[in-house]
Amino acid sequence: MTGWLISSLAWGFCGTYVGPVGDTPTNQESRIVLVHEGNETVLTMTSDARNAGEDFGLVMPVPVDLEIGDITAPLLGSAWSDLDAFSAPRVVSYTCETLFASGSSMSSSTGGCGGGADKTSPSSEPESSVLEQTDATVEVLGVATVGAYELTLLRAQEGDSLQGWLTERGFAVPGDAAPILDDYVTEGVHFLAARVALPDDHARAWLPPLQLRYPYRSLDLPLRLGATNATESQDLTVWVIGDAADGEAQQLTFADSEVETECMPKGGTTALEVLDESLDEALEQDGDGVAVVEYSWPTQQKCDPCPPGPAAEPATFLRAFGRVDTNAHITRLHLRYDPLAVTDDLHLGYTRTFRNHQLRYIEHLDELEASFPICFDGMASSPAGTCDADAPEQASVPWWTLLGLPLLGWGLGRRSRRG
Repeated sequence: MTGWLISSLAWGFCGTYVGPVGDTPTNQESRIVLVHEGNETVLTMTSDARNAGEDFGLVMPVPVDLEIGDITAPLLGSAWSDLDAFSAPRVVSYTCETLFASGSSMSSSTGGCGGGADKTSPSSEPESSVLEQTDATVEVLGVATVGAYELTLLRAQEGDSLQGWLTERGFAVPGDAAPILDDYVTEGVHFLAARVALPDDHARAWLPPLQLRYPYRSLDLPLRLGATNATESQDLTVWVIGDAADGEAQQLTFADSEVETECMPKGGTTALEVLDESLDEALEQDGDGVAVVEYSWPTQQKCDPCPPGPAAEPATFLRAFGRVDTNAHITRLHLRYDPLAVTDDLHLGYTRTFRNHQLRYIEHLDELEASFPICFDGMASSPAGTCDADAPEQASVPWWTLLGLPLLGWGLGRRSRRG
């Protein structure tokens, strides 16, 4: 998935932005939900677009059997934030009293890119938009307007032809994208080009989502074009939602890494900073890219701890992403990679293994330092405090002691170095 348009998925990982010469947006983060049900795939995407001007677009490779009418701009409502809250790493709050009530001890620590949708039938005749014009080497297969996007589905005979088609319409393709376009053309894929027209009050950081639906199971996501828009390491969060029998999903492109979890952040740091530092360290060691499973859970088993409100019920958001059967398995993968080192697309698969797994962090209190390790440091040699080890033990942590706080929610900013 590479992108020239910039619909709600500025595909930092799936495509490449194009814009007026000297004014092409950049990308650092992308989010994708890949849903399988039966033999169908529904892909929903969004990305950030930094330094975006008034006129820009996205280009991405898409499967040859994708038709223009299979593309929508879904009105997701709270579905994405609910999915995010449901699967995000958790911050768990204990006190000495609730710790003893729970009987806790540290022995237990550690190819191409539902709700209402704006869907417009493809136009039989191209209108006046420059996106719809064609030439002998670039064939327009369909045109539609969905939400804020003017979409054009294309078949190109060569990468230079596609690049020329875009350049003639005022969009500059990053120079390092040209050979990648050639590779995709050789593979026989089609391309989706789009111009975006966002309202003045739109938050320009993130694009409105796009959703693609095609009649077979796809487990590959193009990464290479999106890397051409990056200025630093890129972050990609992928939710893979398959049948319960599929089990946990895995990625097969980057090194799988373990990160600090079930620990207390040091004083003055947050759990989000711990996770970012863990990913940075893993990327420094592995070089090209790393991946972490942040969440893996069957929907038929109750979340623990659960987020507050509707996010605790998968049925409230699954349908918006194309999943009707709520008996599913949700895997959340977080990837961080060096865009200059990307030589392959993202390949996914199902493991047919089943586990309840999530990243959890303990809210730091001095009196808990004798009970939980400090992130990156392990158990404190001289704890700042301790709980009464003779306190009575009981069954479970009361629900009010668990703070289901998503670490990577839509409203949370990235680390400071990423702006």
